[in-house]
Amino acid sequence: MGDSDTISGGISYSFNKPIIPSGAIPSGRGGCTTVHVDGKLIVFGGHYYAGDNKFEYLNETWVLDIEKLSWRKVNCLGEIPLPRYGHSAHLLGSRMFIFGGKGPKKALYNDVYFLNLIDWTWVSVSPSSNSPSARFFHASEVVGRKIVIHGGWDCQNLYDDMWIFNTDSFSWLQPKTAGFGPTVRYGHSLTLAKDGRLFLFGGCTLLKDSSVPVYNNDIHVLDTETMIWIRPRVNGNTPTGRYGHTATLMDDGYIVIFGGWGSGGCQSKEWINNPKAHSLQIL
Repeated sequence: MGDSDTISGGISYSFNKPIIPSGAIPSGRGGCTTVHVDGKLIVFGGHYYAGDNKFEYLNETWVLDIEKLSWRKVNCLGEIPLPRYGHSAHLLGSRMFIFGGKGPKKALYNDVYFLNLIDWTWVSVSPSSNSPSARFFHASEVVGRKIVIHGGWDCQNLYDDMWIFNTDSFSWLQPKTAGFGPTVRYGHSLTLAKDGRLFLFGGCTLLKDSSVPVYNNDIHVLDTETMIWIRPRVNGNTPTGRYGHTATLMDDGYIVIFGGWGSGGCQSKEWINNPKAHSLQIL
Protein backbone atom coordinates (compact mmCIF):
# COMPACT_ATOMS: atom_id res chain seq x y z
CA MET A 1 0.00 0.00 0.00
CA GLY A 2 1.18 3.52 -0.62
CA ASP A 3 0.76 6.78 1.22
CA SER A 4 0.06 9.76 -1.04
CA ASP A 5 0.06 13.47 -0.25
CA THR A 6 -0.59 16.49 -2.43
CA ILE A 7 0.64 20.04 -1.94
CA SER A 8 -0.81 23.22 -3.40
CA GLY A 9 -0.21 23.41 -7.12
CA GLY A 10 -1.35 19.86 -7.75
CA ILE A 11 2.01 18.18 -7.12
CA SER A 12 1.55 14.68 -5.76
CA TYR A 13 4.00 12.00 -4.70
CA SER A 14 3.38 8.67 -3.03
CA PHE A 15 5.43 6.23 -0.97
CA ASN A 16 5.15 2.48 -1.33
CA LYS A 17 6.85 -0.20 0.73
CA PRO A 18 7.29 -3.14 -1.64
CA ILE A 19 7.40 -6.75 -0.53
CA ILE A 20 10.85 -8.18 -1.20
CA PRO A 21 10.78 -11.88 -2.17
CA SER A 22 12.73 -14.26 0.02
CA GLY A 23 16.40 -14.57 -0.79
CA ALA A 24 19.66 -12.78 -0.10
CA ILE A 25 19.08 -9.36 1.44
CA PRO A 26 21.76 -6.94 2.69
CA SER A 27 21.91 -6.30 6.41
CA GLY A 28 20.64 -3.01 7.78
CA ARG A 29 23.22 -0.23 7.55
CA GLY A 30 23.76 3.51 7.57
CA GLY A 31 26.13 5.79 5.70
CA CYS A 32 26.07 3.64 2.57
CA THR A 33 25.68 5.06 -0.93
CA THR A 34 23.17 4.20 -3.64
CA VAL A 35 23.24 4.97 -7.35
CA HIS A 36 20.65 4.14 -10.00
CA VAL A 37 21.57 2.59 -13.36
CA ASP A 38 19.37 0.84 -15.91
CA GLY A 39 16.58 -0.08 -13.50
CA LYS A 40 18.92 -1.21 -10.74
CA LEU A 41 20.13 0.31 -7.49
CA ILE A 42 23.78 -0.26 -6.60
CA VAL A 43 24.55 -0.06 -2.88
CA PHE A 44 28.10 0.17 -1.56
CA GLY A 45 29.62 0.32 1.92
CA GLY A 46 28.06 1.61 5.11
CA HIS A 47 28.27 0.50 8.72
CA TYR A 48 26.02 -0.86 11.45
CA TYR A 49 26.02 -1.16 15.23
CA ALA A 50 27.32 -4.57 16.22
CA GLY A 51 26.73 -4.23 19.97
CA ASP A 52 29.12 -3.68 22.85
CA ASN A 53 29.86 -0.14 21.60
CA LYS A 54 31.29 -1.50 18.35
CA PHE A 55 30.48 -0.81 14.72
CA GLU A 56 30.97 -3.08 11.75
CA TYR A 57 32.23 -1.37 8.60
CA LEU A 58 31.36 -2.70 5.17
CA ASN A 59 32.77 -2.71 1.64
CA GLU A 60 30.14 -4.93 0.05
CA THR A 61 28.44 -4.21 -3.26
CA TRP A 62 24.76 -5.13 -3.56
CA VAL A 63 22.40 -4.70 -6.51
CA LEU A 64 18.61 -4.34 -6.29
CA ASP A 65 16.61 -5.08 -9.44
CA ILE A 66 13.81 -2.51 -9.13
CA GLU A 67 11.38 -4.40 -11.37
CA LYS A 68 11.92 -7.87 -9.91
CA LEU A 69 12.53 -6.55 -6.37
CA SER A 70 15.38 -9.00 -5.95
CA TRP A 71 18.76 -8.45 -4.32
CA ARG A 72 22.10 -9.97 -5.24
CA LYS A 73 25.54 -9.52 -3.76
CA VAL A 74 28.24 -8.90 -6.34
CA ASN A 75 31.65 -10.51 -5.93
CA CYS A 76 33.71 -7.69 -7.36
CA LEU A 77 37.21 -7.96 -8.78
CA GLY A 78 40.19 -5.60 -8.71
CA GLU A 79 41.34 -3.26 -5.95
CA ILE A 80 38.30 -3.30 -3.68
CA PRO A 81 38.05 -0.17 -1.47
CA LEU A 82 38.53 -0.59 2.26
CA PRO A 83 35.33 -0.70 4.37
CA ARG A 84 33.82 2.74 4.96
CA TYR A 85 30.74 4.88 5.48
CA GLY A 86 29.98 8.54 4.89
CA HIS A 87 31.65 8.44 1.48
CA SER A 88 30.09 9.67 -1.76
CA ALA A 89 29.25 7.75 -4.94
CA HIS A 90 28.23 8.92 -8.40
CA LEU A 91 27.55 7.29 -11.73
CA LEU A 92 29.27 8.54 -14.88
CA GLY A 93 28.68 6.36 -17.90
CA SER A 94 29.48 2.77 -16.98
CA ARG A 95 31.61 3.72 -13.96
CA MET A 96 30.62 4.40 -10.35
CA PHE A 97 33.09 6.73 -8.61
CA ILE A 98 33.48 6.88 -4.84
CA PHE A 99 35.41 9.37 -2.72
CA GLY A 100 36.39 9.61 0.93
CA GLY A 101 34.59 8.19 3.95
CA LYS A 102 35.40 6.93 7.43
CA GLY A 103 36.53 3.41 8.27
CA PRO A 104 37.39 1.29 11.32
CA LYS A 105 39.95 2.39 13.90
CA LYS A 106 39.25 6.05 13.12
CA ALA A 107 40.53 5.69 9.57
CA LEU A 108 39.67 8.58 7.26
CA TYR A 109 39.99 8.51 3.49
CA ASN A 110 40.52 10.94 0.63
CA ASP A 111 40.96 8.23 -1.98
CA VAL A 112 39.11 7.84 -5.27
CA TYR A 113 37.97 4.55 -6.79
CA PHE A 114 35.70 3.65 -9.64
CA LEU A 115 33.74 0.46 -10.21
CA ASN A 116 33.46 -0.67 -13.83
CA LEU A 117 29.84 -1.77 -14.04
CA ILE A 118 30.47 -3.89 -17.13
CA ASP A 119 32.87 -6.37 -15.54
CA TRP A 120 32.40 -5.34 -11.86
CA THR A 121 36.07 -4.48 -11.39
CA TRP A 122 37.24 -1.86 -8.92
CA VAL A 123 40.08 0.46 -9.95
CA SER A 124 42.05 2.71 -7.59
CA VAL A 125 42.62 6.17 -9.03
CA SER A 126 45.80 8.12 -8.33
CA PRO A 127 44.92 11.77 -8.95
CA SER A 128 47.47 13.78 -10.94
CA SER A 129 47.15 16.84 -8.71
CA ASN A 130 46.63 17.95 -5.13
CA SER A 131 43.68 16.28 -3.41
CA PRO A 132 41.19 17.38 -0.77
CA SER A 133 41.98 16.31 2.77
CA ALA A 134 40.44 13.12 4.14
CA ARG A 135 36.83 13.58 5.20
CA PHE A 136 33.39 12.02 5.45
CA PHE A 137 29.77 13.20 5.24
CA HIS A 138 30.73 15.80 2.65
CA ALA A 139 28.18 16.89 0.04
CA SER A 140 28.72 16.03 -3.61
CA GLU A 141 27.09 16.19 -7.02
CA VAL A 142 27.88 15.55 -10.69
CA VAL A 143 28.17 18.52 -13.05
CA GLY A 144 28.87 17.37 -16.59
CA ARG A 145 31.86 15.02 -16.47
CA LYS A 146 33.03 16.38 -13.12
CA ILE A 147 32.25 15.57 -9.48
CA VAL A 148 31.88 18.54 -7.12
CA ILE A 149 32.39 18.06 -3.39
CA HIS A 150 31.81 20.55 -0.58
CA GLY A 151 32.54 20.53 3.14
CA GLY A 152 32.59 17.48 5.36
CA TRP A 153 34.23 16.51 8.64
CA ASP A 154 37.33 14.64 9.79
CA CYS A 155 36.25 14.26 13.46
CA GLN A 156 38.34 17.32 14.36
CA ASN A 157 37.82 19.88 11.64
CA LEU A 158 34.75 20.97 9.70
CA TYR A 159 35.22 22.17 6.14
CA ASP A 160 33.61 24.67 3.81
CA ASP A 161 35.99 24.16 0.90
CA MET A 162 34.98 23.08 -2.59
CA TRP A 163 36.82 20.68 -4.88
CA ILE A 164 36.15 19.45 -8.41
CA PHE A 165 37.29 16.02 -9.66
CA ASN A 166 37.69 15.56 -13.41
CA THR A 167 36.68 11.98 -14.23
CA ASP A 168 38.49 12.10 -17.58
CA SER A 169 41.91 13.36 -16.46
CA PHE A 170 41.65 11.99 -12.89
CA SER A 171 42.70 15.37 -11.50
CA TRP A 172 41.46 17.61 -8.70
CA LEU A 173 40.88 21.36 -8.90
CA GLN A 174 40.03 23.70 -6.04
CA PRO A 175 38.00 26.49 -7.63
CA LYS A 176 37.73 30.04 -6.40
CA THR A 177 34.21 31.00 -5.41
CA ALA A 178 32.65 34.32 -4.46
CA GLY A 179 29.45 35.59 -2.94
CA PHE A 180 27.50 34.46 0.13
CA GLY A 181 28.79 30.93 0.53
CA PRO A 182 27.77 28.39 3.19
CA THR A 183 29.54 28.04 6.52
CA VAL A 184 31.49 24.94 7.54
CA ARG A 185 29.26 21.88 7.86
CA TYR A 186 28.80 18.17 7.24
CA GLY A 187 25.88 15.96 6.29
CA HIS A 188 24.40 18.55 3.93
CA SER A 189 23.20 18.00 0.36
CA LEU A 190 24.12 19.32 -3.08
CA THR A 191 21.57 19.00 -5.88
CA LEU A 192 22.00 20.07 -9.49
CA ALA A 193 18.93 21.83 -10.90
CA LYS A 194 17.95 21.66 -14.55
CA ASP A 195 19.29 25.16 -15.18
CA GLY A 196 22.80 24.15 -14.04
CA ARG A 197 22.73 25.72 -10.58
CA LEU A 198 23.78 23.77 -7.49
CA PHE A 199 21.42 23.92 -4.50
CA LEU A 200 22.99 23.29 -1.08
CA PHE A 201 20.69 22.57 1.86
CA GLY A 202 21.11 21.85 5.56
CA GLY A 203 23.94 20.10 7.35
CA CYS A 204 25.36 20.15 10.86
CA THR A 205 27.84 22.64 12.31
CA LEU A 206 29.80 22.08 15.51
CA LEU A 207 30.76 25.31 17.28
CA LYS A 208 34.17 25.36 18.97
CA ASP A 209 32.93 26.81 22.26
CA SER A 210 29.72 24.81 22.48
CA SER A 211 28.81 21.15 22.89
CA VAL A 212 25.45 21.78 21.22
CA PRO A 213 25.44 21.15 17.45
CA VAL A 214 23.74 23.57 15.07
CA TYR A 215 21.36 21.94 12.60
CA ASN A 216 21.16 24.16 9.54
CA ASN A 217 18.11 24.67 7.34
CA ASP A 218 19.53 27.31 5.03
CA ILE A 219 19.73 27.17 1.24
CA HIS A 220 22.70 28.39 -0.78
CA VAL A 221 22.80 28.40 -4.57
CA LEU A 222 25.97 28.23 -6.68
CA ASP A 223 26.06 29.42 -10.27
CA THR A 224 28.36 26.83 -11.83
CA GLU A 225 29.32 29.21 -14.66
CA THR A 226 30.39 32.21 -12.56
CA MET A 227 31.12 30.22 -9.36
CA ILE A 228 29.23 32.82 -7.33
CA TRP A 229 27.18 31.79 -4.30
CA ILE A 230 23.92 33.45 -3.36
CA ARG A 231 21.61 32.89 -0.41
CA PRO A 232 18.12 33.31 -1.86
CA ARG A 233 15.13 34.62 0.02
CA VAL A 234 12.98 31.55 0.68
CA ASN A 235 9.18 31.62 0.73
CA GLY A 236 6.71 29.23 2.34
CA ASN A 237 7.24 26.86 5.23
CA THR A 238 10.85 25.94 5.91
CA PRO A 239 12.05 22.47 6.96
CA THR A 240 13.61 22.18 10.39
CA GLY A 241 17.41 22.06 10.47
CA ARG A 242 18.85 18.64 9.71
CA TYR A 243 21.73 16.62 8.34
CA GLY A 244 22.00 13.22 6.69
CA HIS A 245 18.87 13.84 4.62
CA THR A 246 18.37 13.20 0.91
CA ALA A 247 17.65 15.88 -1.71
CA THR A 248 16.55 14.53 -5.08
CA LEU A 249 15.75 16.37 -8.29
CA MET A 250 12.46 15.13 -9.74
CA ASP A 251 11.48 15.06 -13.41
CA ASP A 252 9.18 18.04 -12.88
CA GLY A 253 12.11 20.18 -11.74
CA TYR A 254 11.35 20.17 -8.02
CA ILE A 255 13.85 19.08 -5.37
CA VAL A 256 12.37 16.70 -2.79
CA ILE A 257 14.06 16.67 0.63
CA PHE A 258 13.44 13.67 2.86
CA GLY A 259 14.47 12.57 6.34
CA GLY A 260 17.65 13.37 8.20
CA TRP A 261 18.55 14.02 11.81
CA GLY A 262 17.95 17.23 13.75
CA SER A 263 17.28 18.61 17.21
CA GLY A 264 14.04 16.63 17.36
CA GLY A 265 15.69 13.35 16.37
CA CYS A 266 15.04 11.56 13.09
CA GLN A 267 12.92 13.45 10.56
CA SER A 268 10.33 11.66 8.43
CA LYS A 269 8.44 14.40 6.60
CA GLU A 270 9.03 15.29 2.97
CA TRP A 271 9.60 18.82 1.71
CA ILE A 272 9.60 20.24 -1.80
CA ASN A 273 11.90 23.02 -2.97
CA ASN A 274 11.01 24.89 -6.14
CA PRO A 275 14.34 26.04 -7.62
CA LYS A 276 12.63 28.69 -9.76
CA ALA A 277 10.52 30.32 -7.05
CA HIS A 278 12.75 29.43 -4.07
CA SER A 279 9.73 28.18 -2.16
CA LEU A 280 9.58 25.32 0.33
CA GLN A 281 6.42 23.39 1.08
CA ILE A 282 5.64 20.37 3.20
CA LEU A 283 4.02 17.34 1.66
